[in-house]
Amino acid sequence: MSENQERPNKCARLEKDQISELEMMLQEKVKKLDYWLNNLAFSFHTQKTDIEALCRLVVLMTKVRDEYEIVKESCLAEMQRKGEERIIKQLISRIDGALMQIRVAQDQYMIIQME
Repeated sequence: MSENQERPNKCARLEKDQISELEMMLQEKVKKLDYWLNNLAFSFHTQKTDIEALCRLVVLMTKVRDEYEIVKESCLAEMQRKGEERIIKQLISRIDGALMQIRVAQDQYMIIQME
């Protein structure tokens, strides 16, 4: 029983420097997301061979960004409330997923352009 009682105490709270490090990591992920979204927007303006496909991709990327913003808000609020590293890790995982979606969409766009 004493081991079970000690477990909650072993759940380490983040130190301020750890939070700062995670925030910096998060900012890097946001920069990557913005880069891909901007790259997509640039493609939209410069390569107008398939406007319909580009429009679909822009809509997809907007949804990804909107979803990211919602997740970010809720995770950061939860993190502030509880100070849990798990929340930040979940957020970063979701951002990685969004970045992968963007890469896939861009690859599909390049294939469309070649056809």
